[in-house]
Amino acid sequence: MTDFEEYIKQCEPDKQEKAIIWQTAIGLQQTDGLKTSAYLVATAKQNIDGNINFYQVKKRIDEYYKTHVTDVTNNVTDVTDRLSQILLLIEADNRTSTAKMAEILSVSKRTILRDIEKLKQAGKISREGSERTGYWKIL
Repeated sequence: MTDFEEYIKQCEPDKQEKAIIWQTAIGLQQTDGLKTSAYLVATAKQNIDGNINFYQVKKRIDEYYKTHVTDVTNNVTDVTDRLSQILLLIEADNRTSTAKMAEILSVSKRTILRDIEKLKQAGKISREGSERTGYWKIL
C-alpha cells in the first residue's frame, strides 16, 4: 500500500485527485531511481489535506533543497565532484543559472562556465533556448 492509497479511497474528489497526482509524481521519481524523502511525503500529505497550497509546497521544497544541496556541496574537493554537483543542480532545476550554481558551489561564475563547457563537450548536457529564458538538458 502506498502512502496515498488511503486518500484515493476517500470519497472526497479533491483529495482523491491530489493524491493521484502526488502518487504519480513520486512514482516517476522512483522510476528514475530517486529516493523519495519523508519530508516530501509529509509535505504532499499536508497539500492533500488542504493545509498548504501548491505555492507553499514549492516554497518548502525549494528551501529544503537549498539547505540540503548546500550541505552536500560543501564537501566538493575536485573538478570531478564539482561536475557531478553541477549535473545534480541541473537535474533538480533545469532552469538554474550559472550564477546560482556558482553561489551554491562557492566558486566563481567563470569556473562554472568552464565546467559547463566540459560537460557540453563530453555530451552530458546541452542548453535549449536563450541564456535568459532557456533551460539545461541532460543528455
